[in-house]
Amino acid sequence: MQHPELTIVSGTRHRRSSLERMLTSIVASATIPTKVLIADASDKFGSGDLCGPKSALVSDVLIYHEFPRLFPNQGYNQLCRKCTTDFLLFLNDDAEMAYGLDAIAVSFMKKHSEVGIGCLFWCDLPSGSPYLQSLDGIVYANFGVIRRAAAEQWGWWETRSVYIPELGREEKLSFYGNDVGLCFRCIDAGFACVGIPGTLVKHHREQDDERHQNMQKHLHDDRNMPPGSLPGTILRRLWNGDDPTLQGYARLREKAAKFSYLSAKIDQQGNVRA
Repeated sequence: MQHPELTIVSGTRHRRSSLERMLTSIVASATIPTKVLIADASDKFGSGDLCGPKSALVSDVLIYHEFPRLFPNQGYNQLCRKCTTDFLLFLNDDAEMAYGLDAIAVSFMKKHSEVGIGCLFWCDLPSGSPYLQSLDGIVYANFGVIRRAAAEQWGWWETRSVYIPELGREEKLSFYGNDVGLCFRCIDAGFACVGIPGTLVKHHREQDDERHQNMQKHLHDDRNMPPGSLPGTILRRLWNGDDPTLQGYARLREKAAKFSYLSAKIDQQGNVRA
């Protein structure tokens, strides 16, 4: 058995067919030794009885059913601690990998030691061109590869607190899956967070009605965060405090500019195109 070079981590809940499709795509697309870890937060059924598909390169597919039940991102967070490989790739359970993405991503990360997080280009199915997203001009990863040694330096498990007047309470935030805040911590620590050319993740955008209705979505979904939204408010308070000039973001953009030789230009919609 070959020693894994990459660990792929995902969280799931109530989306068994989607999870099966994702695992099948990993096995079909893997070109380097890979280990897969899944955090399952389903309460109506468990994926623990699902025997993940395997191959000569994907020798371990481990699915952890959570007792007591946690939200997917929290279980995801805890499961990442089990990563022992140099690189960790995070995906949604409604995503599919393109063939050879693993080798392209790991090769890029090995070549560029200054990169802490490599962002994977992705597209929504059934149509759409590959792109990355950004917030206030700072590129972040919806799906990405983390350099574990670098992440340990910037304290990716560290919990940070911020008071949110809109909620009337303090929120404690740590690494939640593809959290924008994780990428910002990477940049603030002096590492690059940039797109990896040649990568592609296909995203089916499956719905989870329960998650859609609860606060977990509002606090930790990274997409579409205008200044007045709750996630946008949380991030702005974490990085800018009460400064309306967003100087915290200005500092991050300045640090990110050091790696402009690796970065693609951001278009008028705030996205980075492949």
